[in-house]
Amino acid sequence: MEQNPNQKYEELTGNIKQEYKRYRKLFNKKEKTSKSFQLPFVPIIFQPKTTVPNLQEAIDYFQSLYSSELEKEEKLEEEKNNG
Repeated sequence: MEQNPNQKYEELTGNIKQEYKRYRKLFNKKEKTSKSFQLPFVPIIFQPKTTVPNLQEAIDYFQSLYSSELEKEEKLEEEKNNG
């Protein structure tokens, strides 16, 4: 069964008309564009850290504090013992 390509939609009948409708719906569908994903506002304190803090500096600082305190205590003890 050959169909006349110039046949008008109104002249189509039965199954052929339904198929035409279905294909017309398919081709007329517009693609939905995906919405861009936007993150909500997050305060800086809750944002993940991008760099690892240099803990060695803190360790050195507290070690120097501890050692200087020890030296002070030792000097005081020596002065007590000598004086």
